[in-house]
Amino acid sequence: MSNSDYGISIEDLKKLMVARKQEGREAIDTEHGGTDGLCKKLKTDPHNGIPTGSDELERRRTAFGANEIPPHPPKSFFTLVWEALQV
Repeated sequence: MSNSDYGISIEDLKKLMVARKQEGREAIDTEHGGTDGLCKKLKTDPHNGIPTGSDELERRRTAFGANEIPPHPPKSFFTLVWEALQV
């Protein structure tokens, strides 16, 4: 199952994450049919969230990717030394 099966693309979701306050609300209302319309596109329930079956979770992971923030790469030894010397 791809994200097109959900009626919304990853790019659309990224735009909603960047939009703030009134701009975000207007985008949800005009482009996605309000909160209920967005929930229908994402095939989720506005009160109970996403179905928790392992098959459904795997389909969503395949369509949208893992829901995690990648860790920052560690600083090199020389960067740490440089920062320590900048005091």
